[in-house]
Amino acid sequence: MSISKITPIVSALFVVSLLLAGAACATSTAMTPAANAPFTEGEVQASYEKTGNGAVRVRVKNLGDPKRLNAKATTYVIWLTPDGSPNAQNVGAFQVDGDQEGSFEFKTSFKKFTLNVSAEPAANALTMTGVSVLRADVVAED
Repeated sequence: MSISKITPIVSALFVVSLLLAGAACATSTAMTPAANAPFTEGEVQASYEKTGNGAVRVRVKNLGDPKRLNAKATTYVIWLTPDGSPNAQNVGAFQVDGDQEGSFEFKTSFKKFTLNVSAEPAANALTMTGVSVLRADVVAED
């Protein structure tokens, strides 16, 4: 083979290796509904870059108005509890639409954690006061 034919092949292999080096590892975890919301469905998708930075997306279905679970509730809050920690962190809040679906995305460096979704009176709640309606134990792939 001549050099002119090998150069495009080597260039293509170099580009593919660069793409694979920066590729993210992804994990998908089904959420478990609580007894008070048995038809609720949820899924957590977590992807991590080689640097350890992660993007997490939570999607829910069949989740009604939060007031039906807690009279004072106005929103749903997602709580992240890092593995080995007793403290849950509020990572954000979301509303469900007319089809009873909702989603939320956030960033984290934790690769092993528990997520809970609860109906809360305020999006900026500091502690979980409502009952968890969905739960997932997430362990990221390495």
